Amino acid sequence: MAMACSGGAGVDRDEYVEANRALFDQVPRFPGSTVVDEVSTPYRMFESTPPVGYGTRFVLALPAGVAPRDVVAFFEAELNPELKLVERLDGPVLNYRRDAAELSINGENWRHKEMEIHVVHAYYENLSS
Repeated sequence: MAMACSGGAGVDRDEYVEANRALFDQVPRFPGSTVVDEVSTPYRMFESTPPVGYGTRFVLALPAGVAPRDVVAFFEAELNPELKLVERLDGPVLNYRRDAAELSINGENWRHKEMEIHVVHAYYENLSS
C-alpha cells in the first residue's frame, strides 16, 4: 500500500498507522504474549518538514520464564520467509525488511516480561522519495 503526500502536508496519519497495524497483524504472536501498548510516532526527512511516515511500536507482555533466546528462536522459525533478516543486534534485536517494509523484533525488555515489535509498512519507499 503506497501512501501519497498531498500538497506538502505529509501523509495521512490514520491511513499510515492502519497500514502498519495490518502489517503487524501478519506477524506471528509469541505464545502466551498479549499486546499491552501501541504507540505511533512520525518520522521526517528533515526536522522542519511534514512527516513522511509513522512508525508503530507494539509492546507485548511475555509469559513468566521466557528467555531472550526463546523469543529469537520463535521469530526466526515462524516469520514469513519473505522477510529478510538485515541486522541482528545484542539485546536481542532482529531487524527485518520486506520490500519497502521494516519490521523490528526487540527482546531487550525480556527481564521485565515484555518485548516490542516495531513496524513501518513503507519505510524504505519513503526514504527514497
